[in-house]
Amino acid sequence: VAELEATELLVSVGDVEPPTLTGFLDSGVDYIITSAAGSLFKMYEAVALRALPNFFDSFVKDRLNAYVDDTLRLFSSGCELSSDMEALDGHVDFRDLLYGAEEAASAGGNGDGRYGDLVPTVMDVIDDWLFGWDEDTGLLAINKAVIVPLTESRFGRRGAVVLEGDLVDLEHVSRYDHWKSFATDLRLTLSNLRVNGLDTLRTPYKVLEPSASGPHVVENQLNLGPMSAGFEFGIGIGDETSPLAMANVVDIMFIMPEVELFVDLFATLQESRLMEFPLRDVLNGSCWLATLPQSDRHLTETTAGLALDYLELLFDQGMQITSSCIRCTNPWLDDLDRIIGFLSEQKFVDEVKSRALAIASNLANSPWVGGLIDDQIAKASRACPHDPQFGLALPETSLPGFVATRDMVDGILYTGMTVVQVIAIIMAQRHSVLEVPEKPLEIELVVPDDSNLIDLTNLSAIVGFADMALDEGRKYVGSAAENGELGINNLLSMLLDEDGVLTIPLEEEANGFPGFEAGGVKLEVWEVQLVGMDSFTTFDVFQTIDSYTLKNKIALERLGCRVKMGLSVEDSSGEQARMLQESGVDANSLETITASLIFKDVELDISLLMAMDRDLLGSMKLGSILNTDNIFYCLLSTVHDVGLSEFIMDVGDIQEFAIEGFVSNATEASIRGMTNSIFDEYKSMVLDALPAFTAVTVRPILHDILGTLVELGRTGACPVPDPALDG
Repeated sequence: VAELEATELLVSVGDVEPPTLTGFLDSGVDYIITSAAGSLFKMYEAVALRALPNFFDSFVKDRLNAYVDDTLRLFSSGCELSSDMEALDGHVDFRDLLYGAEEAASAGGNGDGRYGDLVPTVMDVIDDWLFGWDEDTGLLAINKAVIVPLTESRFGRRGAVVLEGDLVDLEHVSRYDHWKSFATDLRLTLSNLRVNGLDTLRTPYKVLEPSASGPHVVENQLNLGPMSAGFEFGIGIGDETSPLAMANVVDIMFIMPEVELFVDLFATLQESRLMEFPLRDVLNGSCWLATLPQSDRHLTETTAGLALDYLELLFDQGMQITSSCIRCTNPWLDDLDRIIGFLSEQKFVDEVKSRALAIASNLANSPWVGGLIDDQIAKASRACPHDPQFGLALPETSLPGFVATRDMVDGILYTGMTVVQVIAIIMAQRHSVLEVPEKPLEIELVVPDDSNLIDLTNLSAIVGFADMALDEGRKYVGSAAENGELGINNLLSMLLDEDGVLTIPLEEEANGFPGFEAGGVKLEVWEVQLVGMDSFTTFDVFQTIDSYTLKNKIALERLGCRVKMGLSVEDSSGEQARMLQESGVDANSLETITASLIFKDVELDISLLMAMDRDLLGSMKLGSILNTDNIFYCLLSTVHDVGLSEFIMDVGDIQEFAIEGFVSNATEASIRGMTNSIFDEYKSMVLDALPAFTAVTVRPILHDILGTLVELGRTGACPVPDPALDG
C-alpha cells in the first residue's frame, strides 16, 4: 500500500454514562471525588455531547492518520518471505501445514511453525463451521450448511444426486451371418442414476487429517447412512424374429444402512511453489494441481505427485440389493429379485464387493492411473497463469496403458461362472411354463420351381441298392456288436482317445489359435473336447417320415464338452504370481485353463428337412470331393434349402460344470461352493425346463445356422477340380 489516509471520521454519540472514580486512599475519598466528578458531568454533559463528533473528526482522525503513515513507512521495503521460508525447497509436511506447532510436533512433524499459522487457523474455523455435530444424532453441520442447499439447487432433491437419461448406451450389430442366427444386434443401456442419503454425514469423521505415518499422507474418513443408490439397466437383443429377442429395463437398487469410507491420499506438494503462490490464483484449481510434481511412475517414492495410499469401503450392516421390472418383455425377470436374494444369502454379493474394492485399490495405485494423474497435472500447468508452462503446448507422450491384474481376472472368472448359472436359471424360469411340441413343426422349404428333388423315401430311384444300403447302415450303427457296444461306438472309437474323448484342435496355420490380447491379458482357445462320444445307448437315425424329412433319435450315457484354453496376465505383484515364480514358472507364460460342461443320461430327438437337388448331385465333379475336407460343403452345394423342424434334448443330470486352472485355490473352492448351492436350489428346475428350452429357443438358432451353412456351400465353398491337371 503506497498511501492510506482517513479523510473523514464521523462519530454520533447518543449519551454518556456518568463517570465513576475508584482506587483512592479510602472509600471516603472515592466518594468525594466521584460526587464532584458527577456534579461537573451534569454541568457539562450537553456541551461534551455536542463537541464529541468534532473531537473525533479532527483530533482523533489526525492522530490515526499519523499512526498509519508511520506504520506504512516502517514497511516501505515490501512484504517479503522470511529467510526460513525462502530456504524451504522440499515437499510440504502436511503435519506442519495443517496443525499448530505443538500438535504438529506430537504428530511427528517438525513443530517449528515453518508454514505459519494461517492455514491451521482457517482449518479450525472450517472445522467449527462445517464439522460441528448434533449431540443427539451425530449429524455434521455440513449437511444443512452445504449438502442440502447444493443438492436441492442442482438436482431438485434434498441430499440426492439424480442423473437422468442414458449414461451408457452400447450397441453392437453383428457382422457375421452365424451370429445373426442368434440376434442381429445387442444393446445395453445404463440410465437414471440416483444416489440418496448424501446429507447423512455423521461422526466419526476425518477430513484432510495429517497422518502420523508420514509427512505426505492425509487421512479421510466419512460415515454416512442410511443411503441408497440405484440405476436402470436395459438390455435389448434382436427384433421379434430372433429366438433370444428381448427388450427389458430393470431398476436395480442398492440399500446401505451404514457406509464407512476410508481414503488416505499421498501427495508431494512442493514447498517453494506453495510459498510463492500468488493470491490472485488462489481460487484457480489448476494452479493448486500444478504445485504437484509429475510422477516418475514409482508411486511408493516421494517423487510421486498424487496417489491413493489406502482405500476401504465398509458396510457394517450389510447391503441389500433389490430389482424391479420397469419395462420387461420377459415376465420371468420378475423373479430376478428372488435370485439376487438367494445369491446374497450365499455371500456371493459380499464376495464380489470385497474383490471389487481390492481391485479398485490396486487400480488406483497402478501406473495406468498414475499416468492419468500426470496427464492432468501437465494440463493444469498449462492452464495456470503464474506457472512457467502456462500456454505451452503439451508434449507428445505415451501414457501407460491399462494392465489387468491376476486378482482382477480371477474375480472376473469367479463372477462370470456365477452369472452364467444365473442366466441359466432365468432362461429355465422362462421356459418352465412352455410346452414341448408333440410333433415336428411344419416348415416350408424354399426351392426353385423346376427343381428335381430327391425323394428320401425312395433313394433306390437314384441308385438301385441305396435304400437297402441305408437300412443296413442304420442296423450296423444302431445295433450291438459282438463286444456289446453299439456299432456307432465302435466306429467312433477310431477317432477317440483312450478316455473316449474327441479332441478338435483349433490352431489355424495362418492366424494361430483364436483368442484375444488386451490390457496385459492374453487368451488363446487351444482345443474343444467332445466328451461321451463313446457312450451311445441308442442311435436310430435317418428314419424317413416323409419325402424330405429324416427323423433321428439318439441317447447317450453322457454328453458334454471341455474347452481348453491358455491364459496369461502381465502381472507379477499378486500372491498367485509369486507362488508361480517360486515354482520356476514364468508368471507371464500361458497357463492352462479348462471350462467344462457335461450332461448325464442325454436323449435327443432331431428331425431334419432337406431339399437336395438330384440333378446338382449327379453333376458334381469327382475331383471336387477327392479331398475329404471338401465333401461336406460340396454336398451342401446340392441342397436348395434345409430346415430343423424338431430338436428336443432331455437330460437326467448335470455331471460336471467347472472351471479349472489359473484361478487361485480359494477362488476355485468359492466357485465350487457357489455352484453346489445353486444346483441344490435350482438344478431340478433347469433340467425340467431343458426340453422346452431346446425345442423353443435352441431349435430356431440351429435352423438358421443350417441355412447359413447351405448358403456357404452355394457360394463357392465347394471347389471345382484343378484345371491345371491335364497329364
